[in-house]
Amino acid sequence: MSDIFLSSGQSLNTVTIGDGDSVYVGSGASTSDLQLEPGGNEYVMAGGQALGTVVSAGGFLFAAGGTDAASAIVSGGTIDAGAEAILHAPSLRAVELYENEQAPVSACL
Repeated sequence: MSDIFLSSGQSLNTVTIGDGDSVYVGSGASTSDLQLEPGGNEYVMAGGQALGTVVSAGGFLFAAGGTDAASAIVSGGTIDAGAEAILHAPSLRAVELYENEQAPVSACL
């Protein structure tokens, strides 16, 4: 199990995350085209970006307040969106928002 911490100006692209591994995306950092497999986690803080993340069953994407997370969600994946989070993408499927959380979602199929 390993954790990856990205700070302002850093990016991580086209990587598969699973088996208890986690990626933490700080303000000014970004990821693109991550694949979150079972046990894989991505935590995107306010000011960070997660573009094109694919969350497979058992994967987990947390989008903090103010985050712009454009993601394609595979059935069984989970997003926990903070109250100020903005989620938008051409395809958001099987999205589960935790109880009492709110997130504007546009362009849903």
